Amino acid sequence: MPRPYQSRISVEDSYLEAAGQALFNYAYVEGIVAYLVNSVVPGYINLTRSRTADEIANDLDLSSNIKADQELRGVASRFKELTGKRDALLFALPVTAAKDHAQILSTLTNVAEEWDEASLWNFAQQAEALAIDSRELLQKRTGQ
Repeated sequence: MPRPYQSRISVEDSYLEAAGQALFNYAYVEGIVAYLVNSVVPGYINLTRSRTADEIANDLDLSSNIKADQELRGVASRFKELTGKRDALLFALPVTAAKDHAQILSTLTNVAEEWDEASLWNFAQQAEALAIDSRELLQKRTGQ
């Protein structure tokens, strides 16, 4: 599908595709994680509108301690790490990269991190793998 307008910001279509896939996959896994917390704390899903991703990650970690559950704890650990990376991506600065193309540069830590196309695809794959594992765990826990 063609873009509905011509962007005046110089950026490669492949870079936009990688960034979009990365953010979509993260949003997808975040939703599954919220339902995982709900499987331990019924009604939790109704509280997620006011919760940040960091809070949902912490809630999953806490819920894995309600009934000792190593699989849930593993997902919680992976989601916390992924959320930190997502934060670095979201709270970053657009910069001009090689060949005058826009790119994202994270400055959340002392060392700036470039989000080149390969980094975005790597993040997208990590989020997808966690989403699949989380969905399987949710199905196992809820029978759905």
